[in-house]
Amino acid sequence: MEDTLSVSELNSYIKCVLTNDDFLQNVCVIGEISNFKQSFPSGHIYFSLKDDKSVIKSVIFRQYINNIILDLENGMKVLIYGYISCYVNSGQYQLYACRILPAGKGEINEALNKLKEKFTKEGLFDPLRKKKNSKYPQKIGVITSISGAVIHDIKSVLNRRYPLANIIIYPVRVQGKESSKEIIKALKTLDLISEIDTIILARGGGSLEELWAFNEEAVVRAVTESSKVTISAVGHDSDYTLCDLAADLRAPTPSVAAELASVDIFESLNLIKNLASQIGIIINSKISKFKQKNEFLKENLRIISKNMIAHRQIKLNNLKNKLENLDPFKILVRGYALVSKDNKIIKDPTEIEEGDNIKLIFSTKILEFKISNFSINPHKN
Repeated sequence: MEDTLSVSELNSYIKCVLTNDDFLQNVCVIGEISNFKQSFPSGHIYFSLKDDKSVIKSVIFRQYINNIILDLENGMKVLIYGYISCYVNSGQYQLYACRILPAGKGEINEALNKLKEKFTKEGLFDPLRKKKNSKYPQKIGVITSISGAVIHDIKSVLNRRYPLANIIIYPVRVQGKESSKEIIKALKTLDLISEIDTIILARGGGSLEELWAFNEEAVVRAVTESSKVTISAVGHDSDYTLCDLAADLRAPTPSVAAELASVDIFESLNLIKNLASQIGIIINSKISKFKQKNEFLKENLRIISKNMIAHRQIKLNNLKNKLENLDPFKILVRGYALVSKDNKIIKDPTEIEEGDNIKLIFSTKILEFKISNFSINPHKN
């Protein structure tokens, strides 16, 4: 007997086949909305998408409703980005919408302008709320696709200009149904790493539809809520997204974003060398001036010291002359003598008595004798 399947097993198998088809997991379908139902208690939105020949059942799960930038209604022509899967209970395959845009370019631009006006009124693009860039970052976070030239360009510029910085790459899908969720998660994750100073959000060029993840409200708000300096480099120079307006800095290309995130370390080294040279010249000039001033002060001090010494010498000579004039031995040279008793100079004859031993001190001799027949004659002028 051949193997048999239950209905549930068959539907589950069909779902597995659909979900493993890469093409069906990232589709963009254009069509007209019909049978639109606002929502069910679950919060999901159900409708059909049709053209002039076919119709496909469609659903928007509630977690993707914030990605819708327009008011859906029957008869509206739209672009739906999403994936194909099978609802096992009913066995019906459906288009699961992750993002819905107006089908016409004019309508897309109109929707984009409405979002821009909304965020502008909220102040999300106000230059006053934007953070100043760190020119000497310790770590730089990069949110982009791991494939393609973008990550190579950023790494090449940073390695050449500022090899001191560590680069933390957070790979995300930059378009498709999961891109916005991954970008938001990347921003929040890198925001928690304290060593990161700057976050670069980048991708290559593309159509407005392909870049739409960077216009979604949740992504724009995640950029403005980051505590790190954010640099948006989405698309090429002519491309502009709402993330570019919300970020602290906007770069026309990923390579320019890498330049904005850092300084040229070799230019900085040359600048430091030049500054060091200028400082050396200034210091040498100061030293020369100090030497001149020191020599001037030394000469002044020498003159002052010389004058002081001369003045002191004069005073000393005057004192010497006075002392010499008071020297009793000089008086003796002129023919006088000193009378001494018991090694004391006699100033008054009444200090002498009969029988005293006295000395007569001349300039050249000392005579000793004993007093006898002592008498005092009154002095007569």
